[in-house]
Amino acid sequence: MKQMKKRLLAAAAAVCLCAGLLPGAAAAEETETSRGTLQYDQIIPPQYEDAGQFSDGLAAVKKNGKWGYIDTENKTRIPFQYDVAGMFNEGYAVVGNLLRTEPRMEYDWETSQNIEVGTWYVYELGFVDTQGKKTDFICDELYNEETQELYGVPITYRTEEPALPSSMIFHNGHIVLPLPDESGSYLYDTTGIARELPADSSWSYPLGWQLTENIVIVGDWWMVGGDQKYLNLQTGEFIPVGGSEYDPYYAPDLRPFNQGLAMVKMRYWNDDTQRYEGEWGAIDTSGQFVIEPAYQDFCVSDIYGDYEVFGVTGLAMVENSNGKWGAINKSGETIIPFQYDYLYTYDFGLAAFEMDGKWGYLDDKGAVAIPAQYAQVTNFCADGYAVAYDGGKAFLIDSKGNAVAGADQLDADTYFEKREGSDEPVVYAPGEYVVVQENGRYGFGHVTYSPALPEKSQMSSWAYEEVTAAIVENLVPNYLQNLYRNNINRSEFCDLTIQAVCETMDKELEELIQGKTGKTLEQWQKEYPFYDSSDTDVIAAYALGIVNGRGGGMFDPYASITRQEAAAFLMRSAKVMGMDTSKVESTTFSDDKNIGVVFKDAANFVYQINVMNGTGSGNFSPTGKYTREQSYVTIYRLFQAVMGQQ
Repeated sequence: MKQMKKRLLAAAAAVCLCAGLLPGAAAAEETETSRGTLQYDQIIPPQYEDAGQFSDGLAAVKKNGKWGYIDTENKTRIPFQYDVAGMFNEGYAVVGNLLRTEPRMEYDWETSQNIEVGTWYVYELGFVDTQGKKTDFICDELYNEETQELYGVPITYRTEEPALPSSMIFHNGHIVLPLPDESGSYLYDTTGIARELPADSSWSYPLGWQLTENIVIVGDWWMVGGDQKYLNLQTGEFIPVGGSEYDPYYAPDLRPFNQGLAMVKMRYWNDDTQRYEGEWGAIDTSGQFVIEPAYQDFCVSDIYGDYEVFGVTGLAMVENSNGKWGAINKSGETIIPFQYDYLYTYDFGLAAFEMDGKWGYLDDKGAVAIPAQYAQVTNFCADGYAVAYDGGKAFLIDSKGNAVAGADQLDADTYFEKREGSDEPVVYAPGEYVVVQENGRYGFGHVTYSPALPEKSQMSSWAYEEVTAAIVENLVPNYLQNLYRNNINRSEFCDLTIQAVCETMDKELEELIQGKTGKTLEQWQKEYPFYDSSDTDVIAAYALGIVNGRGGGMFDPYASITRQEAAAFLMRSAKVMGMDTSKVESTTFSDDKNIGVVFKDAANFVYQINVMNGTGSGNFSPTGKYTREQSYVTIYRLFQAVMGQQ
């Protein structure tokens, strides 16, 4: 069966199961020999002058002085014709060609003259899709004083380095780019045309932060820090920040929304330090503070990617006025005490912490899971390993703190870097594809890793055998193999069902979507059905009819699902897998009146095929929350039901 991967970056002893739960000796043997052991293969020998990371199945590489894109089989997918090329995201990548170079001047106070200190590289920018079709960025809002008309010009980008910044990628079908004259910036969509934004005053320039949850940050380009406001693109309305108790003279410092909340610093002028200061709090979409400003700093897990402040546990890692870090929930309540020198957000059920100059990891309850013993660490990646640096060497560890077997095959240069002029090394969590370098040439390696099977103590005893069997059958994405008692959210359930559907039907996702819908997955993605999620599996589940949105373009990815919603998702998944869902026998639950009308058939269907049971006393408990372990048990039972009818 095919191994599905959820993300590029982020990510063993076999246990005995009841004979009826295992697919056979072959699966047990495969688990025993491969789980918890990293496999590495060089798939593209070093041959390029430079290389970027793989994303959307393509990587930018440089040959004969020009950039193009290759796939994982080293086939050229987009010809070598660009002077700079960015990483793909949402099916698009920014590219550019050099227009000119200019001397970079700085004022020398000793000589009172401008002196040349370097070079400016000026590129004309556009973007390509995965088929290589190029679209130019055009700004049509520049004013010609002679003709008194607006006119359009190609967008150029000026930089000190001959490369594009990692932040220059699409988010939810939009990207923020500077104007050619650098007097401001504009928001572009996938047409390549600058999007006209409503003006609140003489300014409404979008700032450099990515668009999240359909809300963009706009501000005065020329003010230090920017006179910033939020603009809701769905309603076209500005979001007022704070209330009457805050001095409107001092503009707040804003950050993108995450899970319906945004971190905001309320600033004030300090006469003693002669600078703007302030504390961070969190507002909701009405602009009111739900977490009052009281914090000096906060952690973001992926500043140019998914931008998560409140991670999978719903906790934000923040620094208090005493310089200590702890964790608060979305109501501002302290969950992890403020006693750490630094805290990362949760990944794979663990959060990295620093104390007294050493790093370790906390579990989801805030207890020490891996003692503080390392000089530096990374977050755990989606596949369940992290990089640790002991002061002399860097190596991979699993979620128990053990060295990952087989990791010695992977050159440490792919995840460890000592930068010139700095004593502080930089470590990276290697993804599925890693860039390798040899004799000044670049190629790629492929990393395969599946976490060791869980221990009984990690979940409820009743769930252990079926959850483990689901993992052995490759029905559960690696990144979800933790926090088994936690509620599962809508996005995670999409990841689970899509992996299970592909595995059960033995099809790659693109093939499945094309065959079931007549459109490619990329076509579905480019329709952007939801403003709050562009996740591939969410779009795939929507395309297959497994999930719907909440209305108004909202998917609500972080919301927990109920038992009746789970029943509906499972019934629709069963239909995609080829089961006949038209013949539903009526079941009388004691709380039948509490089951939503649109969910009754689904509740009856999953009960009659023994996928979901009641909760005791004849109840279905339709509005009860649904946990990860319950989800894995039922997806495994559905897998068995489908395989049993073949």
